[in-house]
Amino acid sequence: MPPETIEPLRIGIIGHPALLRCNILQLRKFPVSILPVYHPMQIAQVDGLLITGWHYPSLYRNLYPLQDSILRHLEQLSLWGIASGAALMGQNGLLPVLDCTIVSQPKERISTSILELPGCSEKRFIGYFIPDVVFSSPAPNLGILCQNQSRGAIAIRQGNHLASSFAAELTPDCYLYSYWLEMVAALKEWLI
Repeated sequence: MPPETIEPLRIGIIGHPALLRCNILQLRKFPVSILPVYHPMQIAQVDGLLITGWHYPSLYRNLYPLQDSILRHLEQLSLWGIASGAALMGQNGLLPVLDCTIVSQPKERISTSILELPGCSEKRFIGYFIPDVVFSSPAPNLGILCQNQSRGAIAIRQGNHLASSFAAELTPDCYLYSYWLEMVAALKEWLI
């Protein structure tokens, strides 16, 4: 009897074309199927959805037609919002899945920080983050994965959803991608 084939994770991706290219290059390091998402019907075809962007208003405009479909599929979907994509996931955003307020005021400056990501990496790594994405008023059930001493949280998790001011596409280490893909895989396995 032939071995059972395991279907790769299906990862949807939304955002600015330049950021999509950078994130796709990172995701290709893993055995996943990548689908740029443009239409609401595509949401049902993915296990995880990565939302990234530089400019909040244009990302909001592109995501608005997908909002109802994303919210309908939340129980079977793991979201990861990066930078302006994270700002959409706070209680004040278009996809209010995290119990906190997230504000994005991009000023095109990027900082570096030495990060530790428990459960994902045994070592510290240097990461880039956008200091103008601010997580505030977190509920007690919200997990802070990474923080910067001067700016506070830069990566948070609640249930199946992850948000980060971490500019993952600018950081050569792919630890946060690995962490999120483990979340997506765990949710998919739980649903089976």
